[in-house]
Amino acid sequence: MSKYLVKNFMCWFVIAFCLLVISCGNRPSDNDTGKAVTANSSSTTASPAAQMLNIGPLDVLYTGRSTFDNLGMGTKLVFAHSVGANSKVLLSGWQQQGNQFPAGSKFDLINGVPSNVQLGTGVYISNVTLSPAETNKVKTALNNAGMLYVVFTPKMVDTYFIGYDITVSAGIPTLSSQVVNAIAEANPSPPRASD
Repeated sequence: MSKYLVKNFMCWFVIAFCLLVISCGNRPSDNDTGKAVTANSSSTTASPAAQMLNIGPLDVLYTGRSTFDNLGMGTKLVFAHSVGANSKVLLSGWQQQGNQFPAGSKFDLINGVPSNVQLGTGVYISNVTLSPAETNKVKTALNNAGMLYVVFTPKMVDTYFIGYDITVSAGIPTLSSQVVNAIAEANPSPPRASD
């Protein structure tokens, strides 16, 4: 019996030693800073977060006027960012009533032309809210029957947060139609002061 235990112990000792040698060979170097891999890096695979940072500029987003025509005055909207199959940042909105989001209140904004706002290290991709007062400003601007679209142009708020300047437009937004005079703004949630 003692021979069996000695042989078994030696076998386990050799296996443990081999695993230790293998794991030490795979440890990160002392120069590894833990930063995400960028497109200019020599590595060919990047983490999902690094890939998202390299997708390019955020798009100007828009929706048809009917989205806002169907809202009551004083409606609060909450928007959430997501990343689509085409690696574009998308924005979807919901009506908020109290602490609830009624079924069927979701709508998606349409991605338009690229803006001049880039995602970068330290940028928070959080929810964005449109207060009841801001929703009312948009609805009032849509009293002009010639305005067919509500346009969301991305901007940086307090250096690290994404917000949107909102305008109305007679046509689908183009590079030349980006924000001239915003009528409303959607701010990051929790609210941040904007310039």
